Amino acid sequence: MKTINRLQYIFLSLLVTGSVLTGCKSDTVPFNISPSLTVEQPQPEDITRTTAHFVATVRKDLHNSYIQQVGIQCATNSAFTEDGDLRTITTKDVNESDLNHPLLVESNKYQVEFYPSVGNLRPNTRYWVRSYAMSDTLHPEIAMAYSESIVFTTPATSAPSFEDVTVGSPLPTSVPISVTISDMGSELLTYEDVTLSGYLYKRITNATEASNLRTQTPGVKTVLKFPDEEGRLDTVLTDLVPGAYYAVRAFAVAEGTGYSEVKTFQAQQTSLPAVSVARNTGAQSVGQVNLSADVIAAGSSSISARGFVYSRTETTPQLIGSTVVSCPVDESETFSATISNLSVGTTYYIRAYATNSAGTGYSSEVLQVRLTGEIKAPTVSLISVSLTTSQDETAANMAEMVGFLASNGGGAVEEIGFELSESENMEGAERFHGDLDANNMFRAISYQLAAGTTYYIRAFAQNSAGTAYSEIKTVTTPYSQNSVPSVVTVQPEDISTTFAVLGGYVRNEGGSPIRAVGFQVSKSQDMSDPIVVDANANDQLEFMREIHNLEPNTTYYVRAFAENETGMGYGNIRTFTTVAEINVPNVKTMDANPASTSAELSGMVENNGGGEIRNAGFELSTEPSMANPTTYPGTLDANKVQFHTSAGNLQPSTTYYVRAYAVNDAGTGYGETVSFTTLEPETVTPGEGDNPYPSQGGVKGQRKAKATTKR
Repeated sequence: MKTINRLQYIFLSLLVTGSVLTGCKSDTVPFNISPSLTVEQPQPEDITRTTAHFVATVRKDLHNSYIQQVGIQCATNSAFTEDGDLRTITTKDVNESDLNHPLLVESNKYQVEFYPSVGNLRPNTRYWVRSYAMSDTLHPEIAMAYSESIVFTTPATSAPSFEDVTVGSPLPTSVPISVTISDMGSELLTYEDVTLSGYLYKRITNATEASNLRTQTPGVKTVLKFPDEEGRLDTVLTDLVPGAYYAVRAFAVAEGTGYSEVKTFQAQQTSLPAVSVARNTGAQSVGQVNLSADVIAAGSSSISARGFVYSRTETTPQLIGSTVVSCPVDESETFSATISNLSVGTTYYIRAYATNSAGTGYSSEVLQVRLTGEIKAPTVSLISVSLTTSQDETAANMAEMVGFLASNGGGAVEEIGFELSESENMEGAERFHGDLDANNMFRAISYQLAAGTTYYIRAFAQNSAGTAYSEIKTVTTPYSQNSVPSVVTVQPEDISTTFAVLGGYVRNEGGSPIRAVGFQVSKSQDMSDPIVVDANANDQLEFMREIHNLEPNTTYYVRAFAENETGMGYGNIRTFTTVAEINVPNVKTMDANPASTSAELSGMVENNGGGEIRNAGFELSTEPSMANPTTYPGTLDANKVQFHTSAGNLQPSTTYYVRAYAVNDAGTGYGETVSFTTLEPETVTPGEGDNPYPSQGGVKGQRKAKATTKR
């Protein structure tokens, strides 16, 4: 019997040993040389009513055993049986392809920490916990090693706890992340009781190195985010380093500080430069914002350009289609710029950018800036005036003017350019409009300046707060005895829908008699395809001419000209706009308010027909046909909409017919005819002493009349 037992023992021993060897990989050492495992007692802040977070370690043997999986087991009994609500939580599955895993690499780091978490625990309950390591997931019964167990008790009330953190698809510099608060730590608390919440994250060396993140942990960054009505904390982590590994966890503060599990992720690799989200560092004046950003990574080659792009309409601005503000490229990671001439009350979308040979990378998030403050008049300066004189005595003198808009005052610039006058006080100044470029410079050219004349020039800019002017500069054109005439164009007058009066004069004949004068009229500012209108000059070389058959509501450009033996000289270009085509007004006659010998009349202009109301009033007649009417001028209100008058000397008990009218440049518009009847004449009441019927209140047989209005 004993012999049989010994044989059975030897046989069973060989069978078990073979199974162990079969269950382990050929290039690993079986678990008869087991790793050392520990799990630390959790800190109070790591335990909530429903969750617990742990720090565990696994130490490899000297033969570098192959480990496939690590994690913890949790149960409500020390035997870790199913009836004790046993849970096995895998912290990490180790793949053979994961060459960076610290449990695979050959180094002196034989001991590795991991950070398991357990959720859905019961409040006020005792639990036992132990860590484990497994060398063969196909045969866990013979390939599992455990640590010593520890005991903890969940509190009845605690800090908030979380569901699993969800990490979205990482981009090179950002990643979306979300989590939901699963338990507030007390039945009496709601999500509105959270005083502080968000995410803690830190760059780590590889995908499997987690970190027991706390706010006081060195290198930890914080992103604040409060829960929504469903307890969700959705946000985006930004300014990540492309290709780098990160650890992240959520936190929330109510009656304590609760933490989620730690999750790790790797930011996406890219060959483009990576830049941080643009930062608004404040403003020095209205309509201005100061920006800064950082180069996180240069990408596959050195950076050739960097700066900011912004737009009022494009929510994700790029180099094409947006305003670009370039910054110098130097060794500093931080770059900054000031954007000026923004408008108060307008939202701007701003991104940082950097460019290398592979392309342009933009910040992952868009900075939105909406300026506030009081709009002020712009600040403008006149940079230079360059005078070009004729070389062959046939070309006219020309002045190129350059200005700079230092500030728009926080309001959109409605008009910008230069004023030019022969008077020191800028009387009768002619305006030349310019267009702002990307550097807030603007330019204009004044052609056909008169010879031997001093001109006074200043820049101007206008917004809703007013018009600002620069200092005045002067230029003097040289005098020539033999040149084309110097001509001045006068601003057109008496402009209507199809008509205008043009004027001009010869300032200098140029050394020979004037042969012809006239005007060129065009719809284009460059005076292409002009209409030529000849004129006759008087003894003072002044001339004018009417022009007909113009188009209504159309902008025209006009310049005077004069010709002598040398050639044709042109005046400055003036602009005018014909009046829009108008119709007679639409008028409404209101109900009259009659007395016995008078009536209060009122009317309303429902539509002015596109022209200014010149006057309004009423026509009154005793005939429905309005024959032989009497006209009563009306008084218009400030808006020229309502008007009224009082008609007197009317006959009592008489029916009258009235219609309102209003006049504009197109003619007279009438309202519909309205009728009314004046009251009966008033009856004189005897005095009390003469009243033969005192009991009847002093009036006998007095008749009352009511006004009636008929249409």
